[in-house]
Amino acid sequence: MPMFGKGENRAYLKNAENIFGQSLSDEKKGVTFLSPEESLERIRSAGLIETYREMARSYSPLASQKLSDIQVIGGALGTRYILQSELQLSGVIEGATHVRIYARLWDLEKGVILWEGVGEARGYVFLIFPIVPSDFERAMEAASRGLARKFP
Repeated sequence: MPMFGKGENRAYLKNAENIFGQSLSDEKKGVTFLSPEESLERIRSAGLIETYREMARSYSPLASQKLSDIQVIGGALGTRYILQSELQLSGVIEGATHVRIYARLWDLEKGVILWEGVGEARGYVFLIFPIVPSDFERAMEAASRGLARKFP
């Protein structure tokens, strides 16, 4: 599914989705993942775009989502499992680029969350004066690789 993000993080979502998707594909070679675009197309075709938008608006790793909505979306996607992800943090803090992504994997047949994980990175281009933060892509790649390695 497409990656969620709130506030300033939305500006980085497309790039973050691509990097995280590539990391998952590289790490889990035998697993097929639907692209965010394909997921949205299937959701639109099933007439569930408003259900999806409400799910995205109310998404929080701390809050439980309606299992029925997630199962309906899973039916439209034609899959037993849904991987939800969120770009939680993207910015320069104390001179370093910080990125944090969160993901959880749902088993729709059993109605449970099978796995949750966090990938985080902070980086500099130079560690000596002048301290220069790394670009978003480099930090996102490190966070994504770390999270993809934890993926079951």
